[in-house]
Amino acid sequence: MQNFLISTLFFLSLEVLAETPKEFMYRYLEVWNQEDVEKYEATFAIPHTRDYDGVLTIVDEPNISLVNFDEIKETGWVRSRIDSLETIMESENAAMMKFSFSRINSDGESYLAATGLYGLTRITGSWQIQSIWFPSKITVGIEAD
Repeated sequence: MQNFLISTLFFLSLEVLAETPKEFMYRYLEVWNQEDVEKYEATFAIPHTRDYDGVLTIVDEPNISLVNFDEIKETGWVRSRIDSLETIMESENAAMMKFSFSRINSDGESYLAATGLYGLTRITGSWQIQSIWFPSKITVGIEAD
């Protein structure tokens, strides 16, 4: 059983290492919709920047909370979907993604739609978010929004 688990983790690690920036963004949204805080926070490089509506936050501490799903649910959120995803630039270890998404409520309706830019880096062998920029306010349920 232990060998099976080690093999499974090894192949999952290889899958993450081989993913494209677009595949990473789809996995990022999947983790978001699962409300898995630990996996969500692992998608970010430390340090990274977040700019929502001109308010810049630099996250340079690994113990800072990056999301509060209970707060987001108070906005009516049930899940999110990708409306469009475009690779603007890509090299072996960096990518800039144009990411359009919607937040969906319990009626299955979009109540928030936004487009922003995600800067990705591959420092540790897998893609991570190094920067997020949205020209509008987007809450992730924490005070630094």
